[in-house]
Order: sequence, then structure tokens, then C-alpha cells
Amino acid sequence: MKAKYRPVNRLARPIVCICLLFLLLAWPAKSIAHDEWFRGLDLEPALSEASLVLAGRVVDVSRTGITVGGKGERTLLQFKFVPVLTLKGVFSRESLSLTSDDIGIQGFSDAASLEPGELRLLILGRSSQGYAIQRQSSSLEQAVPLLRDSNDGLLETVKVLLAMNASRERPRKVVVLLEGLRKQRGPSVIPLAWGIRASLAACSTDIGRNGGHQSCPKHPGRSPPTKTS
Repeated sequence: MKAKYRPVNRLARPIVCICLLFLLLAWPAKSIAHDEWFRGLDLEPALSEASLVLAGRVVDVSRTGITVGGKGERTLLQFKFVPVLTLKGVFSRESLSLTSDDIGIQGFSDAASLEPGELRLLILGRSSQGYAIQRQSSSLEQAVPLLRDSNDGLLETVKVLLAMNASRERPRKVVVLLEGLRKQRGPSVIPLAWGIRASLAACSTDIGRNGGHQSCPKHPGRSPPTKTS
């Protein structure tokens, strides 16, 4: 009887975790009204693809009028950032200039609200012309998140997600995310929760493919159980 029950029990654990995780994703966003922009903030895919991740302070904002089609006009915004903290990649210049096209915010009505003195999180990939934000966001705040200072909790979240991406073993990825989640508070837990949900969903898929064999650890830091004869 035990031999028949154990595979089902192993399969149930990740499913229960995923259900609990859905509650975790919903609770912080609803409980902190002034941080509604964090709702649905999933940073892990962009971080895994990024070539350069840094916290940069806005030092200058300029506007240039461009004639389109011979008679139409549009305004191109240019932002100059000074790197404060580099989290991924190497950037040796004193400043980084990006246009509203590079950031992908030309369609946002609040695109001009980036103001000198603000500290912003930049997650950049490489385009044919240089650095640019590769993944489109639903708002300016999610495209270039505003940071309180160099000790903002969102930066710690980014470090955890980058450490998770550096791990090749899926069980270890879950452990890294869970350890980071325990140390975080407030809205900055949301990107970690999204990362855990994706990892657990992948583990559940692996369990199904492996006929009930558990691929995620029961306890952080421990290896998955092995079969004994």
C-alpha cells in the first residue's frame, strides 16, 4: 500500500504549493494600495535575457521634435542615466543615454514623468543599435521601476532572481527563490512569487513526465529522495 501511495503524495505537494502561491501573489498587491503598479510584476524572464542590469540615476531629460512622413510630428524623449549599481553585465562609461524608443515607453502617457534625481531599475538587452529594453511592459513604472535608494528591496529581489538564473538545477532554483522570499517584505516579494510559481509549475510538469518521480526538494537545502530497493 505504501508503494502505491507515495507517488501520489509526491505529486500532490507541488500542486498544493502552487495553490498557496496563487494566494501569495494576490495578497500583497491588494493589501498595499499605493503600490498597485507592482501587480503582475514578473521580472525573471527579462532578467534571464538581459545583457545589462543596473540601477541608474536620471540626470537629464530632453525632448527632440521629429518630422514623420513629411508633415507629421512626434516627440522623441532622451534620458541620461548615471550608473549607481551594476547587477549584471559590465558598463564602464560614466553615463548611459536611452531614448523613449529604447525604453519602449513612447506609447505611455506618463513617459515624461521620469525626472532628474530619480533612481530607476534598467533591465536592458542588446539591439542592433545598442542597449534597449527587450520586453514590453504595461506601464512606465514596470518598464523602468522607481527605486527608493540603493538599498531598495526590489534590488535584493533582482539579486535573488539573478542567482536563481545562474543555477542549472531546477530544484536548486526553487530553494534559492524560497530563501530569498523569507527575507523580503512588501511588494518586492511579488517578482519572487512569480518566479516560484513558474519553477513549481515546471517541476510539476517534470513529475508528470517522470511518472510521479519528485524533482523538487521536500525541504530547502536537501536533495530529492532516492528510491530504495
